[in-house]
Amino acid sequence: MANALGCTSVSNIEVETKYVLDADDFARLKRAGRICRTDNQLNIYYDSGWKLADVSATLRIRITGHVSAIMTAKVPVSHNGGRRVMREIDVDLLRDLPTAFRSVHPTSIQVHHLPLEMQLYFSGIGVNRLPRVGWVRNTRIILDVGAGGIIELDRLELPDCTVVHQAEIDTSSESEQTRLSQIVSRFTLHAEPSTESKFQLFRRAVQPRRTPPVTRVH
Repeated sequence: MANALGCTSVSNIEVETKYVLDADDFARLKRAGRICRTDNQLNIYYDSGWKLADVSATLRIRITGHVSAIMTAKVPVSHNGGRRVMREIDVDLLRDLPTAFRSVHPTSIQVHHLPLEMQLYFSGIGVNRLPRVGWVRNTRIILDVGAGGIIELDRLELPDCTVVHQAEIDTSSESEQTRLSQIVSRFTLHAEPSTESKFQLFRRAVQPRRTPPVTRVH
């Protein structure tokens, strides 16, 4: 979608299922197919008072090596266990940097500088400016498990030094979702559906819950 802001956005619906793995299951699942590619990603997140995280939305800029910088807004459509349906709105910042941006990782983003579809969503939840709130590094393995099936394996390094392993299935085909989920179950012992997005994991890492003070009885 072209607009007057000097950039073009692409919108689509994504159906994804995520599983949380331990390190051993991650290693086992890597052996379930052929590794096509390994990407080192830097995910840079933006929010305003955690309003996006509270509604399971995300605005991130993902930089992959020196070849890709994609700004993505992820807007929730529905959620059932580990399966999420999201509307994704993408802008390729290396090809189509918005005129108001001075770099591919600005310290703050004014909502009115974004493509119209992003503007409408963010303003609808009361957000006008999105400061940069931090970043995480992720190693993504693209695993070909046959018959055209792809499982994405992620090793996410959170700001509190926690490492999270995930498997992600991204396809709108119900039968393919089922087939790929069965492969995950077959090659792992402890895989569980993930109920949190990477951004929500990031938020939890930088904003841990405080333990209530202990009341002493005298």
